[in-house]
Amino acid sequence: MARTRKEMDKETMFNKIMPSFAEHLVSQDASASYRESSLNNDRSALFAQSSSASDQGAIMAYNITERLVLKNVDEVISRFNCCRCDRCRRDIVAYALNLLPAKYIVADLQSVEKAEEEYTRKPVLDALIKACLKVRANPRH
Repeated sequence: MARTRKEMDKETMFNKIMPSFAEHLVSQDASASYRESSLNNDRSALFAQSSSASDQGAIMAYNITERLVLKNVDEVISRFNCCRCDRCRRDIVAYALNLLPAKYIVADLQSVEKAEEEYTRKPVLDALIKACLKVRANPRH
């Protein structure tokens, strides 16, 4: 779609007023993939396990909310007769996680399972039900 002369004039004027900002937009696109790989490297370094940690039981950061959502999603999907395809299941999980606050703990796997038992299931199930109804009403397939 061709741009109008007025749009081109606005862009030209903006580039004259803010030349550094226009250069920043170009460099921002080029550095996006670098930032993403840097983020992945930082994430893997932060959560890397040493060989001695695997002997003692891995101590890692776990999102209790995410684990509870993943454990209960199939139950809610079957109860509300929602589509069971991978895309709908992922949409339900993503929507539910967006409704819930993240609860991270740093512990070994046994402590995480104890923390899951202490966490109430009601908010997780409420969010999953809302997500299931939303995805069932508007599936993306």
